[in-house]
Amino acid sequence: MNLLCTLSGHAVAATSLENQGFRFSRCTRCCHDMIRSSTAPDARWKPVPDGFQVAWRNVDLTVFKHRSRVVAGLDAVRQTITGAVDAVHVGCAVVRWRAIDRVRRNRSRMRRRSAYALAVTRRVIRLGPPKPPRPSWNVTVHITVGQQPRFEPQTLAA
Repeated sequence: MNLLCTLSGHAVAATSLENQGFRFSRCTRCCHDMIRSSTAPDARWKPVPDGFQVAWRNVDLTVFKHRSRVVAGLDAVRQTITGAVDAVHVGCAVVRWRAIDRVRRNRSRMRRRSAYALAVTRRVIRLGPPKPPRPSWNVTVHITVGQQPRFEPQTLAA
């Protein structure tokens, strides 16, 4: 048994089952089976006496588990974040569908316009590929005026 249950008493789960005039539940801290009379209005929960055992047949015992406030808060935050992420996924899918529909609509509109222009004029002008631009040349000339050459002729000695 849990030390806290020994000092302050058991914390009985909110869920209980009734059978033959008795209510059965479990302590949320130490999972000890608890019993009380269902006929007496002021009956208190008591631990099942030693030597006796409650037969929990076809009962899911997870209904008696107690979750701390921290765990419950973290689960609520996790569910909120998961819900927000799911909403973003749905929103992105809707935006993507609308964009694809708009592209398809524009493509079919352009086909109708070109078909109309061809049907009305019966002339088609086909343009070839664009010509590459002519190269442009940048020429830089340095002119020096009125200076003596820097080299001096050398004389060869025989």
